[in-house]
Amino acid sequence: MSQREDILRHLKLYGSIQPLQALQMYGCFRLGARILELKQAGERIQSVPESSGRKRWARYVLEGENGQQVMQFPAPQEATHG
Repeated sequence: MSQREDILRHLKLYGSIQPLQALQMYGCFRLGARILELKQAGERIQSVPESSGRKRWARYVLEGENGQQVMQFPAPQEATHG
C-alpha cells in the first residue's frame, strides 16, 4: 500500500492526522505533499493550524459530505510535538 493510500485510510478511520503521526506510523516525511495529492484527487481535507510554545504544525482533517469534520475513533498513539 502506498503512503497516500495509508494516509487516506487513516483519515477515513480516525478523521485527522498530523505530521509526526504520519512519520511514526507510515514513514511519511512529506505529509503536506501527500495531502495535496489527495486533495487533487478530490478528497476534502482541511488544514487546522496547531502550536505548542514556539512549534507550529498543521493537523489535516477529513471533511464529511456535509462539510463537517469526520472523527470516528481516537487516533492511536496521539503524537505530540511539544
